[in-house]
Amino acid sequence: MESKIRRALASHAKLAVDANEISNTQNLFDVGLTSFACVQLMMRLEEVFDVEFPDELLKKATFESITAIEQNIRHLSEDTRVVSGGSSLPGLLGMGTILFAGAVERTLVAAADIGIF
Repeated sequence: MESKIRRALASHAKLAVDANEISNTQNLFDVGLTSFACVQLMMRLEEVFDVEFPDELLKKATFESITAIEQNIRHLSEDTRVVSGGSSLPGLLGMGTILFAGAVERTLVAAADIGIF
């Protein structure tokens, strides 16, 4: 999981340092994570890990370190398995379109919550 998070950081977080050089507890905002890049990172993490960050997790603390991200994804993954009975939610008929529409709305809300707007 950590390597996937680091790859997402490298490709979407636009950090001032190499994502592989950061300790798991390093504050990502201290090394250049902006609120806009945080939203992009969140969307990439949702795609990679097949999770959805609920509104109550759209805050800096959720994305402040690799450890925080990993803990939140593990929690969300457990919740998804309980809700879906072990199957992948996007795999259900028609869910892809619904999830895409929800992602657009949540991106705008997340951007506002984190302080972009």
